[in-house]
Amino acid sequence: MRAILRRLDKVDRVHLQGELSGPLDGTDALAAAGVRVVTRAGRRSQRHFDNPDSFVRAVAGGA
Repeated sequence: MRAILRRLDKVDRVHLQGELSGPLDGTDALAAAGVRVVTRAGRRSQRHFDNPDSFVRAVAGGA
């Protein structure tokens, strides 16, 4: 998935990382490719199940 995100340069891209999942390997490479990397406090890797409303706001660019 990260390789796909790095190659897509015509669309806004975001990688959501749950804080409880630990550090994300490759954050610098994603950011260098223009991918917005957002860490959601108190969330696991299944952030869309933890709090769907928060997930939608993060993807849309909100806090």
